[in-house]
Amino acid sequence: MLTRRKWRTAVAILAVAGLAPSLYAVIVEVREYHGKQVTCLHSGLIGVAKACGTEAYARVFTGIVRSAVEVGDTDKLLQIIPDEVFVGDSSEATVTTNQACLHTDIQAGDRWLFYLYRDPKSDKLVLSYDGPSKPITEAEDDISMLRNLGRLTDRGIIIGTIERLGEGGEKRTPLSDSRVVAKNVKTRDEYSTYTNERGHFEFELPVGQYDVAPASEYGLVEVTGSFSMLKGRIPVWKQRCWEHDFDVKPASSVVLPNNGTISGHVGSPDGKPFTVHPWVQIVSIDSEVFTSAYVDANGYFEAKDVKPGRYVVGLGIRKGMGYFSDAPTPVYYPGAGTRDQAAIIEIRPGENRTNIDFQLPIEDVLKPLGQATSNP
Repeated sequence: MLTRRKWRTAVAILAVAGLAPSLYAVIVEVREYHGKQVTCLHSGLIGVAKACGTEAYARVFTGIVRSAVEVGDTDKLLQIIPDEVFVGDSSEATVTTNQACLHTDIQAGDRWLFYLYRDPKSDKLVLSYDGPSKPITEAEDDISMLRNLGRLTDRGIIIGTIERLGEGGEKRTPLSDSRVVAKNVKTRDEYSTYTNERGHFEFELPVGQYDVAPASEYGLVEVTGSFSMLKGRIPVWKQRCWEHDFDVKPASSVVLPNNGTISGHVGSPDGKPFTVHPWVQIVSIDSEVFTSAYVDANGYFEAKDVKPGRYVVGLGIRKGMGYFSDAPTPVYYPGAGTRDQAAIIEIRPGENRTNIDFQLPIEDVLKPLGQATSNP
């Protein structure tokens, strides 16, 4: 018999004053399960393209649940028979999952697409309640992506879903049968595909950085919310998948802001892709206003919605910022060590400043960002 659940959701966001976007959010769901309240935590960067491949998982396959037995107050022990295998072997899997926090009740006879990771402490396979696993009836697009990913050698995949916002911004409908364009940031090469009836799209692309958007003939623009950053720019790596979902609305309904953008490239100390990602800081020289921009693996950054004014740009240049002090010593654009030597960038209303490029010193050793609390 299914257990009726009730839940209420609160959002706790770790943010910084000024214009800086939120780094991590912890979404707290308090659910009722078997007459008890259970707290489910979700966390992660907001509004950023996310990995959708198989790298973090011990086994990925479609399969049928042979048995599902409740153990403890919140968990279920599952016996799963694999069908189509994408990662790992085809042997029967014994899996635990937090049923109290899983988005749907899972029972014997259910067919799912399973992404399973191995708990490093217990060495047991776990079905995360906050992961991409889902019933097979909802997994058509995911399975197609996994099949395509398995045959690629020198390309990667970008997937996503586009929904059109209705008047008032609440009702969403899939943007179906519409052309989507991916433009390589460096080469400016363009690639096209079409959304299906669910608004889902998929690209197979050469390695690089891409801006993805509906084709210009539709007159639609991406909607950026108050908790959004890094809209549009998505990395492509060999045999990897990245996902970026977004909402759109008619450009005619959007009032163009007077704010601008600052974008550029940060060279890593050893010339290799970043594994610890720094955050570029954009600091006003006339007021207390500042913002920040995430640096992707290949060194590219973009700060949007920058108010008109005069700024200096760099790493570690905003004192007392904690999460932003990624460099042991400050470095200012175009490579200066002090504020007096930094180049001043003036942003006029609606202006986009590009090619703000500088190099981190070879002796720099970047520190990892602090991690938000999470519970798979």
